[in-house]
Amino acid sequence: TKIFLANDTAGIAEFLYQGKGIAVSNGTKVLVIDTAFAKRRVRVLEGDQAYKSGWTAMEFVSKTQNNEQK
Repeated sequence: TKIFLANDTAGIAEFLYQGKGIAVSNGTKVLVIDTAFAKRRVRVLEGDQAYKSGWTAMEFVSKTQNNEQK
């Protein structure tokens, strides 16, 4: 989250290249499976990264009408 908020594109690329994170498109459906201060653990429900999970900043998750998250 820190490298994203710092707009560190090289840091983000390195993070993803090292397999420490995944990237999904805006609007991808996820399920919130855990919460902590200012972050959410989500499981991806669709697309190439389906069934993978990880932590993200809470600002990157928004509710939809059917209780799934985006």
